Amino acid sequence: MLIAEALVYARSAALLALAACATAPPPPHAELARELEAAVGAEAAVIPFEVDPVWVRKARAELVLLRSPESRAQHLIDLLNDPNGFGVEYDADASLTANEALAARRGNCFSYAAILVGLARALGMRAEFAEFEHEETRYERWKMIVRSGHVTAVINTPDGYVAMEYGYGIRRRWEVISDREAVAHYYNNRGFMRLADADRARRPLPWDEAAADFERSVKLVDDFYRGWNNLGVAMSRLGREDIARTHYERALAYEPTAATAHLNLGVLLLRRGEIEGAVEHFKRAATLSPDDARAERLEGLALGVAERRRRTRRHRIE
Repeated sequence: MLIAEALVYARSAALLALAACATAPPPPHAELARELEAAVGAEAAVIPFEVDPVWVRKARAELVLLRSPESRAQHLIDLLNDPNGFGVEYDADASLTANEALAARRGNCFSYAAILVGLARALGMRAEFAEFEHEETRYERWKMIVRSGHVTAVINTPDGYVAMEYGYGIRRRWEVISDREAVAHYYNNRGFMRLADADRARRPLPWDEAAADFERSVKLVDDFYRGWNNLGVAMSRLGREDIARTHYERALAYEPTAATAHLNLGVLLLRRGEIEGAVEHFKRAATLSPDDARAERLEGLALGVAERRRRTRRHRIE
């Protein structure tokens, strides 16, 4: 079970800029709903951090005897895992909305954050989504590589803030993200969840449905490079390699250091016989991610193909 650690930080001069950003009033959900409908359509629009009144009443009852903002925020975080509270267990593949996660008593890091943001705001607290810096989950299934960021939640208090740190400790850096960015993470994660659920049930993988979710993520946040990478993977598996290539290149335009996108684009180019381009991207991926043995292995494979081609051409000339 994931243990969410609540750490209370004292406000300091170094944190004033972050605190000022984090304490800005969140946009009304009605406004966000309109933005989502305009970007992805009314039928697909989801506000994943909305919580039903029954959960809010439960949380309010648990906090009624606590007076200090810090103790209320910390106890709310503790309630997420507490079997006598909400009892939500960690499930990496369960990218659920707050209501779904509370009902199923399971969810991934996004679900935890959505629950906390939804409940805290309903209780009058100032809560924001945040993303851990350089912290991602790498999935290698079905001959694909996708990335999803780790999302958390921050509750602001008069004396500082309380952050849900998932056991990373105070040295793990994070930055506040907008509600719109948080929803982009939700769609991106949900696309992968569709594939994982089908895989467990031994059903055909719904690449078209996953692609639709990945596309929704980039419609919400155009520079969301993870969504572009994952959309490229889905398009490649659907046989639309020209489109996939464009999406990988889009991901790299927004984040040139995205080793995964370099690797995926290299695989596509290798498959299409563009050896020099493939080698270049494999080398870049190996440099950016030195612990990734696959990048070096694929670079060696591409160089071997290039050498065989040179020998064939030499033989034909002779």
